[in-house]
Amino acid sequence: IAHPIPQFDIQGETSFCAGQSVSIGVQESFEEYLWSNGANNPEIVIDNQGQYSVEVTDINGCSNNSEITIIEHPLPVFDIDAPSFFCENEVANLVVEEGFAAYLWSNGSTDPSIAINDGGTFGLSVTNNFGCIDSSMTTVAEIPLPTSNAGNDGEITCDDPVINLDGSNSSAVGQIQFIWEGPGITPTNMNQESPEVSIPGLYYLSILDTEYQCQSS
Repeated sequence: IAHPIPQFDIQGETSFCAGQSVSIGVQESFEEYLWSNGANNPEIVIDNQGQYSVEVTDINGCSNNSEITIIEHPLPVFDIDAPSFFCENEVANLVVEEGFAAYLWSNGSTDPSIAINDGGTFGLSVTNNFGCIDSSMTTVAEIPLPTSNAGNDGEITCDDPVINLDGSNSSAVGQIQFIWEGPGITPTNMNQESPEVSIPGLYYLSILDTEYQCQSS
């Protein structure tokens, strides 16, 4: 009696994303299975690309084989271009190169780049043309503006022809630079905490945070 050779196909996905795996197998029932990687189960799990073959033997001792090629696709490679900080009341841009199939930021945006006006940690998932997804995150700090305090009003009199302005109650996150403006302010005293002036008028004080370059007035 001439027995027919077993007929079958290897079923399963033929590609997977890096770091993942795919299952392939033979749905038909046979007596024996022998895969090229040494496995003898109807189904195997693949996490390396390449060619895989299986030889099956039926109840009559007849054998046949088949092979399949499995491809591993790379994950998307990208960087989030973002500042480490920005000043209060300003906007920071988080930028990723264009050209990927899909983007999803943790704030719900699906654009390649976003503009933020609050500090925090922002995550991004990117999908490439193979459908593979990778994620990254970045943290951006929002620096409060310095507080400028020019002190109380003063009065220049005949008895007190010179007074000191007072910026000592000003504050900043980083290093303070005082920037005074007014009729008695010169390049010599404009950056002093308490400059002496002898000309009446309005005086304005701005504070520059020299570490973060944030300025208020």
